[in-house]
Amino acid sequence: MDYKAKVLEYYGSEMETDYDKWADQKFQIKYTVISTADDYQIFNRNDGGSTVFYDEDLFYYAENCQDSIVDDIKEGLVLFVDEEIAHECGLGSDEGNSWYWQELYEEFYEEEDDDDTD
Repeated sequence: MDYKAKVLEYYGSEMETDYDKWADQKFQIKYTVISTADDYQIFNRNDGGSTVFYDEDLFYYAENCQDSIVDDIKEGLVLFVDEEIAHECGLGSDEGNSWYWQELYEEFYEEEDDDDTD
């Protein structure tokens, strides 16, 4: 099963990880890797605004982007997520079967079951 496709369809969201395609599309949110002057990498969430909120938009570790990415997916947004970030968050593009896609699928499947019993 392609968990990624099911999750994105459920929330009405789109997510691209292919760097070659990101310039050709209009994304509402972009998660990208930034190299600092001293060769460290930080990870940026950009909503197209010119203001960067350091406590909200910058991450020291790629996996720390996970909750923010999931929130954006649940909002039904169109996202570009750098492949490195997606992989570290368990949201890689390997046919939609990365471990976190399955967890997200099971989460909304359980929510639907809970709604049916109410």
